[in-house]
Amino acid sequence: MKKPKYDNLIRHEIKHQGVMTGLLEEKMDTLNLTESKRSPINFGWMILSCIPFMNWSGFLLLGSRANQKKWTILGYVHFVLSLASASLFASWLVSHDYLANTFNDFGNLFPYLMFVSWLIGVVQTWWISGEAKKRLERQIGNRETAHSNKLTPTTRMERIQSNLVYILFLFVPLSGLSLVHIGKTIRRKKLQIFGWVSFALCILLSIAFVILFNAYDRIYHYNYALDTSFYSMHPLRPFFTILTLMPILFFWVVALLLCIRTKSEYASATVGIRTSYSESLEQRNQEYEQLKLRYPCLQSRAWKIKKSIYLLWCLPIITSPIALIHTGISDHKGQRLACGIGILLYYALCITYMVQTEYWNYIEWLSFALLFLLFVIWIAIIWFSIASLRSHLIYTAEKCGGYCDSFDAEESRLRQASHNQNEAFYGDEH
Repeated sequence: MKKPKYDNLIRHEIKHQGVMTGLLEEKMDTLNLTESKRSPINFGWMILSCIPFMNWSGFLLLGSRANQKKWTILGYVHFVLSLASASLFASWLVSHDYLANTFNDFGNLFPYLMFVSWLIGVVQTWWISGEAKKRLERQIGNRETAHSNKLTPTTRMERIQSNLVYILFLFVPLSGLSLVHIGKTIRRKKLQIFGWVSFALCILLSIAFVILFNAYDRIYHYNYALDTSFYSMHPLRPFFTILTLMPILFFWVVALLLCIRTKSEYASATVGIRTSYSESLEQRNQEYEQLKLRYPCLQSRAWKIKKSIYLLWCLPIITSPIALIHTGISDHKGQRLACGIGILLYYALCITYMVQTEYWNYIEWLSFALLFLLFVIWIAIIWFSIASLRSHLIYTAEKCGGYCDSFDAEESRLRQASHNQNEAFYGDEH
């Protein structure tokens, strides 16, 4: 009597096992796919950690990916050790004739002591590789789950626009500005502060590199026996080169890791910003169409060309500040006028120092920075002049009453006067 009941239980158990087997196979397939995707990340940090004088970048990458402060701090420690050892080792390669000799045991051991930090890093990499692999797989799995649960899909164009922030990383000393932009977008003051600090320190270190590289010039040698002269590199030149350039590389790597870590949050924030921007742009376009009906001069192409002729000042780099001065006077913008006068004075001082060789010799180490700043200011003036063209045309149209010239204004007044007379005449008859 109870046999059908047992048969139903057996069938249910077999069905349940089949479902579980199918789920297990599907889970294994997804694990194999994700494992193939995760393998480059699992071994990428290990490869970086085994490069001499650059092993700190692997530990920083591991700490950022696995969200572990202990490995990030380990990367900072290895950076300090690598900075000191690489600076001393570079100087030793140049000045080994002065340090290494057969009677000095320290000179023979000196190059090997420089690789102690690298050897310790290799041992630490092997020691933590197992735990790091587990933590990376868990972190990547959580990120994939969070990415699949997003409710706001992004288009290809939106993804490209959100990745434009990484263009600043092509200019290594300016990479901190990307963190400033991301911090403002996602409203994180810590990222903004670190971005400004990174940008300022990279600029100062770049200037220090130029000064020190020129200060420690090549050494002149003269061989009296052969009556020949030759130049050799100063032993301190490679020391100061690495001491200034490696911190710039360090800030570049840290800024890149922080940008990658906040990429998803930044991408979602930029979608909302672009949506609100497109709505406000559409609203401004509607208001501009209404202003066209109110001020007929905005519909005249010849009038707009005449009022935008000041953009020709932007073509030569020397006269570009005059465009700001022109719009500052015509639109009654005191800040724009002061900015144009200040830039014009800066241009005049730079040209004066370039012409006067006795002054230029004192600031020769700043020549590249001054010229680069001149070019950046010129591009910024062109961009600002084009961006503020519509507001300048609207202000000019309001100032002239919407008429292209005085003849149109006079004709409009005559038509308005005759219209008023006709209304008064017909009003009296009624």
